[in-house]
Amino acid sequence: MDETHKLQARIAELEAEVDKLRRENDRLRKRAAAKPANSGAMSTKLTDALRE
Repeated sequence: MDETHKLQARIAELEAEVDKLRRENDRLRKRAAAKPANSGAMSTKLTDALRE
C-alpha cells in the first residue's frame, strides 16, 4: 500500500509538470504567432547589411 501511495504522489507531480509545460508551450506559441512571419529573413538581411 505504501508503494501505491508513492506512485500516486509521483503521478501527481508529473501531471503538475505536464500542466506547467503545456502552459509554457501555449505562451511560446502565442509569442511566435505574434511575430511577423518574415522576422528571421529581415534579421538576416539586417545582419548582412551591417556587415558591409
